[in-house]
Amino acid sequence: MGFQAKRDYMDVCGEILRICLSPTMKSRIMQRANLGHRMFTRYLNYLSGTGLLEEVGGLYRTTEKGLRFLSRLTSLESLLIEA
Repeated sequence: MGFQAKRDYMDVCGEILRICLSPTMKSRIMQRANLGHRMFTRYLNYLSGTGLLEEVGGLYRTTEKGLRFLSRLTSLESLLIEA
């Protein structure tokens, strides 16, 4: 078993947005992001409330705004890796 550092807020948001690049059910997002129900609900409310994630027919997907956010987050992560 390897050591895994705690994920920060933006890491989890990015992970959820990546999971939702294709429409995904709540339970699947929660499972793949490895989040409990309470924490998952907080992230889902935040991402939906800011327009980064949307629900369509019971499935969640990353919006255009979410794609732009994810692109910028990925760029920042790569800058930090280079440092």
